[in-house]
Amino acid sequence: MTSDLPPNVVAILEKSEWHEERKLLREILLNHDLEEDVKWGNLCYTHNNSNVALIYCLKDYCAIGFLKGVLLKDPQNLLQKPGPNSQSAKWMRFNNKQDIKTLKTTLGDYIKNAIDVERAGLKVDFKEKMN
Repeated sequence: MTSDLPPNVVAILEKSEWHEERKLLREILLNHDLEEDVKWGNLCYTHNNSNVALIYCLKDYCAIGFLKGVLLKDPQNLLQKPGPNSQSAKWMRFNNKQDIKTLKTTLGDYIKNAIDVERAGLKVDFKEKMN
């Protein structure tokens, strides 16, 4: 790691779980001129101060999450809702580094689409939650 990175980014990059997968996803995201930060305990990538994507590393898989995933084109049907109550975010899950390498070009297309959504100022129409 380079010393010019913020300590909170370095702390996440030094974690052993999903280390290689995290590095590869990070490289792909940073190749799209996104800014890197840490939000909600995850690496977060922004465009013009708008959140575009997060890298999640969970027990059984890692994922790249798109905060406005419902607005993205998904021609290969790769995006999933992270949970039943998710209204905006969608993510693409990976089980290993090879899965990421196989989808590297496709993932780049999804990232470009997510940046285009931010540039266009598109907003998610949230439904009112019923209690």
